[in-house]
Order: sequence, then C-alpha cells, then structure tokens
Amino acid sequence: NIDIALRMEMESAVEATDLRAILTKYDVLASDQLLAKLTARLNQVEAADDLLREEVIRCTIIRDAPKELANVIELHRISASPSIVSEAETALVEKLRQMNRDA
Repeated sequence: NIDIALRMEMESAVEATDLRAILTKYDVLASDQLLAKLTARLNQVEAADDLLREEVIRCTIIRDAPKELANVIELHRISASPSIVSEAETALVEKLRQMNRDA
C-alpha cells in the first residue's frame, strides 16, 4: 500500500531535503490526508531551519551573542534538520574561538 510506504519513509526522514524528496515521490500516489501531513511536517522543519540560519547570522555576525545562539540551537534541535543544527553548532564554536582570541 502506498500510504504505508509513505508513512514509513516519513517516520525515518529528518532532513528537509529528505522530506521534500518523499513529497515529490508520492505526490500523485498517496492520499491527500497523508500528503497534507507530510507537507505540514516539511513546512515545520523548513521554518526551524530558516530560524536557525537567521539566528546564526544575528548572533555571530551582527552581534556577539553566543549564549543566545546556544539557547536557540537547543530549542530547535528536535524540529530542525540535523545538518542545519550541526552548521549552527559549528558557527557557535567558531564564534567562541574568535571571542577567546580577541579577549
């Protein structure tokens, strides 16, 4: 059954790119209800990804706010794509290193 296959793929997908690929794959095959759930989940992950990207810029480039960035990362760790969380953590570590060098 297509809906069962879609559910299984949805449960294992964590990256926005994976969710988008699943949506494309099942676009005309799965039930509207499941496609709506998948779309909602994709939108949620993309929103969290976008927020993390914006916070990295705000907290590391516009101003020095590594503690704020660490809090935002923890808040969105579950809802964002793991690759975006990793990028944010890397930016945080780099900012802390820079601040230590500048001190």
